[in-house]
Amino acid sequence: MRRLNAETLQWIGLMAAPLAWTVQLVAGFGVTLAACEGSRDLSLVAWETGLTVIAAAVAIAGQVAAVAAWRATRRAEAPPAGRIHFFADAALLSNTLFIVMTAQPMRPSTYTRSRRGTRSRRTGSSAAHTP
Repeated sequence: MRRLNAETLQWIGLMAAPLAWTVQLVAGFGVTLAACEGSRDLSLVAWETGLTVIAAAVAIAGQVAAVAAWRATRRAEAPPAGRIHFFADAALLSNTLFIVMTAQPMRPSTYTRSRRGTRSRRTGSSAAHTP
């Protein structure tokens, strides 16, 4: 097995997290539509969790590739190594943002599950309580 060069690692690091997030977003939308139709017995939380774990793993792998490219070119100034280092810097920043964005779909479903029915227990009805 041959070792990946810094330029290949740079491109993997730059593109893995945004592509993983995009696939997660589009697939999650499709799963949500299928679950809302009710024609299929889907566990939305299970699908959402699976998509999030896979997307996060790909995004973290992209971050690892960006770190490897950054470390391989950290003393470089002249092209092409200087360019690779610049793109690795950009990948380190953007991957951090995409990893956070990848984890966001889990927060609303967890919050909704824990809050579901709370109002009806407090007020005795499903209507919203107005002070």
